[in-house]
Amino acid sequence: MKSIVKLLHGDFNIMDIGCAKAADIIVPQLRKTVTIIEVDPITPPATTESEYFNKIVLSKAVSGTCGKKIFHKRKYGQCSSFLEIKPEIIKAYNLENYTELIEDIELECETLQTLLSDAGIDHLDYLKTDCEGLDYEVLASAPDIVSKTLVIQSELRLQPLYQGEPHLHTTLEYLNNLGFEVITMQPWVWKYATKNRSLMRDGRMVWVDPIFFLGINKVREVFGDSAPSAFTKQIILAKSLGLHNYAEFIFESVETDLSTEVRHELMTLLKPGWNVSMLMNQCTTLINNIPGGYLFLYLLNGLSSTIAESTSATRMEFLGYLQMFIRRKISLKAILQEIKYIFKGTIPD
Repeated sequence: MKSIVKLLHGDFNIMDIGCAKAADIIVPQLRKTVTIIEVDPITPPATTESEYFNKIVLSKAVSGTCGKKIFHKRKYGQCSSFLEIKPEIIKAYNLENYTELIEDIELECETLQTLLSDAGIDHLDYLKTDCEGLDYEVLASAPDIVSKTLVIQSELRLQPLYQGEPHLHTTLEYLNNLGFEVITMQPWVWKYATKNRSLMRDGRMVWVDPIFFLGINKVREVFGDSAPSAFTKQIILAKSLGLHNYAEFIFESVETDLSTEVRHELMTLLKPGWNVSMLMNQCTTLINNIPGGYLFLYLLNGLSSTIAESTSATRMEFLGYLQMFIRRKISLKAILQEIKYIFKGTIPD
C-alpha cells in the first residue's frame, strides 16, 4: 500500500472522545499515516504512540462551552458524565447499582474547536464521540470542524438518560443539514425492571451507535481538488468499520477520480476474504437460486425470528457483539459481559 501511505502520510486525523480505541480499527499497515487525538482527562490513554504517525493526548475535557465543570464519576464508568441522570430512568431499569456516585471532579473544559486549534489540528477525518449525553452539544459547538469531517460515529439516545440530553433526531437533523448520511446504526436494548424480564427477549431500544458518512457529492463540494484523498480515507474507514459493501460502493462511484496506483491498492484492500460470513452469504445465494429456495429461506427466517422472540438468549446487539468478536475487534471478556447482560437484563459490569 505504498501509494496510499504516500498519499495520506501525516494527513489522516482520527479523534477519539472517550478513549474507545477508535484508531484500532485501521489496518496495521496504514496506522503510520494516522494522527490519533485522544480526549479523556480521567481515563489513561488507550493507544501506544509507536503505532501511529503522531499521537496527541489532550488533558482538558470536551464540552459545548468552556470553563470549569463538575464531572460526576459513577460506579459504572459508562454512566459517568457532566450531566445528572434522570431518576425515573434509574427506577425504570433498576440502575441504582450502576449509577451510584463515587466522586465529583472539577475539570477544565474547552470546546472541540478550541482544543483542536490549540493542538494545531485544522481538520478531522474520523470523529468518534462517547460523551454520555453531550455528543450533540460537542458536535454543535464546532460546525466548521464537523462539516469537513468525513466520518462521524456517536452514541445517541432514543430515550435520553441524562437531564438536558437531546433526542436522537436532534443530532440526525443537524448532521443531515451538513450533508451527512446515516450508513448503519447499532441498536442497544434495555429491559424494564419488570417481574419476569429475565425470561423475556424484548425490551426498549434506548440508544444507538450510528455511523455517518459525508455524502459523495458533498465531499466533492467541500474538498474540491483534494476530494480523491478524502474518498480514499472514506473507503479505508468504511472497510475498517466493517462496512464492506459501502466501501466498495464509494470506490466504484469515485474510482475514476483516483490515481491508477491508489485504485489498484484499494481494489486489493476491498477484495473480500474467505470467512464464515462470506461462506454463509454464498450458501444463501445458492439456495435462493434453486427453485423453491426463496420460500425455504423465508420459512427459515420466520422460524429463527420466532425462536428469538421466545428467548432472552438472543438480542440484536448480541449478534453485533458476536460479529465484532469474530472480526477480533472486541475481547472474549466483552462477550461474557454481554451474556451476563442477557440473563440479568441490566448493564454488564
